[in-house]
Amino acid sequence: MPSVPVRSRVIGKIKSMKDENLLIEIEEMIDHLSNKNQVYTLSDDMKSSVTSAEKDIKNGNVFSEAESTYHFKQWFEKR
Repeated sequence: MPSVPVRSRVIGKIKSMKDENLLIEIEEMIDHLSNKNQVYTLSDDMKSSVTSAEKDIKNGNVFSEAESTYHFKQWFEKR
């Protein structure tokens, strides 16, 4: 648990913020970190997608980061 001075400084900084978008991002980060041990239930479609992705990885059906970037750029340019 953080020391009281750290907690007070952080709370003070947050209280003085005017940027609502930044505050929303901070809230989302806090929510995410506080739920890190949460168990998520996957739908059958989600489980199927994970299984399919695992098979692709096992079979080497993957792209490098550079290849992925290239494909995404091509896709965005077509839109």
